[in-house]
Amino acid sequence: MISFFRKRNQESGAPSTAQVSKKGGKEKTILVVDDSPTEIHALKKILAREGYKVEVATDGQQGIESAHSLLPDLILMDVVMPVLNGFQATRKLSKDASTA
Repeated sequence: MISFFRKRNQESGAPSTAQVSKKGGKEKTILVVDDSPTEIHALKKILAREGYKVEVATDGQQGIESAHSLLPDLILMDVVMPVLNGFQATRKLSKDASTA
């Protein structure tokens, strides 16, 4: 998906995703909430290569706690996870003003 955006941005003359990943010199943070080590590894590799800081949580409850402490720019949330599933965690995050 990132390569799709990069290609589209290059065609439109928009900045590349690596340029977009930093705003005012601040590195953008993405929180990946997933219980699959394979998915985490793949997403970290792709996102880090594009210039994003990647943080990881391995279940919904840990994702909520990480979101509150990190206040990431974006959260990528799996659906099927232990403790709290992605729907439950997203619902809790969206009801909290600091993470909505």
